Amino acid sequence: GPSGPSALPEVLRTALARVLPPHLVPAHVLVVDSVPSTVSGKADLDALPDPFARSGPPAAAVAEPAGLEERVAGHWAAVLGTDPAALTPDADFQALGGDSLALVEMLTAVSADLLDPDQARHFMAGLECLLREVTLGQVCARVRAARAGAIA
Repeated sequence: GPSGPSALPEVLRTALARVLPPHLVPAHVLVVDSVPSTVSGKADLDALPDPFARSGPPAAAVAEPAGLEERVAGHWAAVLGTDPAALTPDADFQALGGDSLALVEMLTAVSADLLDPDQARHFMAGLECLLREVTLGQVCARVRAARAGAIA
């Protein structure tokens, strides 16, 4: 098969597909030269490049659905029992009373409303970084990244 650094993502995905259930095999593998570290020597996950970012011009084919932020805010409001008009991009889901079950309910509703199955897989795959900071703006950014990333 292919060899060299450019073949690494394909080789890794093939190897993982042999031992993992299909839903756990990553859709994309991003090769980095080294893992950045914090001053204390721990892995600095926030300094890693976004695996869903695309190089080159943005895909113009991905039209954003009308009122994306309003629709996401509507799902937040339904789950949290709050006024969607009061939700700003920096509104914090957990600070507004959202627990882990409410989070799953909200993310599932957002995914079903705004994403096709491929995009939903990208959205759910990117949630680990979202779980540290669940703001309305972050959820909207993940929806946009999933819509752009699934076009490949």
